[in-house]
Amino acid sequence: MPSHNNKRLVLIGMLVSAALVLGYFERLIPMNFSFPGIKLGLANIITLMAVYMFGFREVMTIVLLRVAMTAFFAGTGVSFLYSLSGGMLSFLAMYLLVRFFRRHFSMVGVSVFGAAFHNLGQALVLGVLTGSLAVPLHLLPYLLVAGTATGLLTGFTALYFYNHVQKLPSRLFK
Repeated sequence: MPSHNNKRLVLIGMLVSAALVLGYFERLIPMNFSFPGIKLGLANIITLMAVYMFGFREVMTIVLLRVAMTAFFAGTGVSFLYSLSGGMLSFLAMYLLVRFFRRHFSMVGVSVFGAAFHNLGQALVLGVLTGSLAVPLHLLPYLLVAGTATGLLTGFTALYFYNHVQKLPSRLFK
């Protein structure tokens, strides 16, 4: 009989796989915006659900594995830096918000907050790479508006799936 830890490990592996598939699927959707860096952020659906389902270490593992595997299969060194900074800052912001202010924010609100921090993380990397804050500060307002819209989309989608996942045995989580 599989142990509790093995079941959790399998579930984490399934979530990483789902995030990879969503990220790949997102690459197939044509996004023609005049500003670089605007994406739907479909893989963040998984991160958001995981923040509500698991503890800090498990979610960080999911984010790190997703970012590393995406970079390995379809990325570059620079895309890895953007994904890592955005993903980790978003995860940390969402985790802290849920941990300390869960009753004040819905999952959708947490998603919008996470999207904003994802964009902030990427803007910081852009500033470091270019050696200037001029370009990131110019792009950031547009990224935040787009992030609000995509955060709403991913938040409502995550909430929908999270409600279905909650029907699974609770001993798999936390």
